[in-house]
Amino acid sequence: MDEKISAFLTDVIPNEIPKRRRRKLVDELSCHIEDKADAFREIGYSDEDSVSKALEAFAETDEIKNAICEKFDELYHEKTLWAVIAGAAVAVMNLLSFPLDIWINSADHNDDPSTYSAAVSFTFVLAVISLIVFAKAKKYNKMLLGIACGVALTAILPIMNLYAQAAVFAVVRGTRYLVNEYTPLFIPNSVFVVFAEYYTYLLVLPLVEIAVCIVSAVRIKHGKTTSQSAKRVGKRFAVFSVCYACIAAFLSYSVPAAVRYENYPRPFDKNAYMSYASERAFDEIADCGSVEECDKILRRNGLITIDDFRKKLGGALRKELDRQIKDFQIPESFIVYVMHDSYTADGNGFIFLKEEDGRLTLKGVGSTCTLDDNILNSMPNGSNTSIKYETLSEFFTSLKKGQPEQEITEKIENMGEIYSIFRYGENMNSTAYRVYFRDASHPDDCTTDFYEAAADLIFTDGKLASGKMLVSKSYEKFSPDDGIRTVYETLPVEEVTVPR
Repeated sequence: MDEKISAFLTDVIPNEIPKRRRRKLVDELSCHIEDKADAFREIGYSDEDSVSKALEAFAETDEIKNAICEKFDELYHEKTLWAVIAGAAVAVMNLLSFPLDIWINSADHNDDPSTYSAAVSFTFVLAVISLIVFAKAKKYNKMLLGIACGVALTAILPIMNLYAQAAVFAVVRGTRYLVNEYTPLFIPNSVFVVFAEYYTYLLVLPLVEIAVCIVSAVRIKHGKTTSQSAKRVGKRFAVFSVCYACIAAFLSYSVPAAVRYENYPRPFDKNAYMSYASERAFDEIADCGSVEECDKILRRNGLITIDDFRKKLGGALRKELDRQIKDFQIPESFIVYVMHDSYTADGNGFIFLKEEDGRLTLKGVGSTCTLDDNILNSMPNGSNTSIKYETLSEFFTSLKKGQPEQEITEKIENMGEIYSIFRYGENMNSTAYRVYFRDASHPDDCTTDFYEAAADLIFTDGKLASGKMLVSKSYEKFSPDDGIRTVYETLPVEEVTVPR
């Protein structure tokens, strides 16, 4: 093709026309120009002049551009239907999350994700990405806006962005599990992890998709996008899809392990109470005089040492256990037992043993929070500890040195709960109880003081020797409009000591 003709066609054919259609236009228009040039040659013009005359006679550049664009729009105009279909497709994928059972949270919690739900979720996310890539490659700005509207609806409506939830869980929680399990690093289950999981599928992912669609649509409208061949776009997207599929398959496969890790009971957590199972085992070792005897009985009851328990755990949970033990500052002289493979509804209390010179000098049962010297700080998380102060004060100040242990503990069971017991001293003749007090009955009138309280009681040879109670004040206000409501107020800690 003549260089002048080639330069002319490059100038007159608009850039927004796809390359395949552009090549056809070049072939068609070049034939017309060559025919014109041949006509000028026949009447005596030179080759160069013939081409120049043909180009001059063809038309003005702007006129040709406008004509081509109008014809192209007429034949290949983007149908609004594409935008409607694309937006509806996103909404349908979101609604399919219900029958396919791949959603996790909406107005309620559904279920933990599985390999299946994560794989389907990753597929839906890839489908949305495919729609966006297709619309960008075809320069369908209406379709891009339709996708943006569909994504926006799934994020704004109460059903939220359901189709992406399992995939986001796999990315956030799965990554946390894999990092904790197989690397020296440790990612705690912090607010950041919860925020990253919840808000990624609720806001971040939809906002990114919407932003990409709107920005791309605006660029297409103003002709600021560069034309790329469908073949090149297809190759790039194929490579992306393969990489995406590999990562998605790996993370989906790891979801069950991540769920087990997230849901694994933490018997070493500060939420753990003195469970009935561990308390029964503690009663059975009451007459044991050596660690060996205690060990046999405790293992028969389903407890093992915390070192043996640690060996059972994977790398991720082992890291958590090590961090917790460090925080609890358990004395090195203590031998600590936990439940082997059960986690009872009321907790998984520890059993503590201490041996000196081959002689058992301490036995204890309770959660690790009982080792804290500050009674109020050591109370198990989530315990209900409000009680009418008059009732609590009357009980505690009525205690007298020398009162029988059984008599006092029976009263405690009616108004509070023992959450640790330690036996120690010569012949294990001293016993220390740690108690928290639960809610008393609420009055129906006036303003009444209530207190958060915990106590230490020490008995020697079955008789009360000493004790202390710590309380912090709260109060309830009653109004005819909103009924009883609790308002907590921090006041100086009050200490009451049993008379000696």
